[in-house]
Amino acid sequence: MLNKKVEAAVYNANGKKVKDLFDATSSLQVLSFTLDVSGLDNGIYTVKTKFDDRNMTMDFKVEK
Repeated sequence: MLNKKVEAAVYNANGKKVKDLFDATSSLQVLSFTLDVSGLDNGIYTVKTKFDDRNMTMDFKVEK
């Protein structure tokens, strides 16, 4: 399998990028990662991921 471009970042509720997760290539067919939210303020966030030709989003809430 050829290496595919993988990009992921976290955005706040206003759409501002607050954290880059990775920008790399991968030959894996399944994407899995963990996210350390200790540096984020309380609120709603979105992880936007591009994996080859697929775009994925996931919303999450930080409450401390």
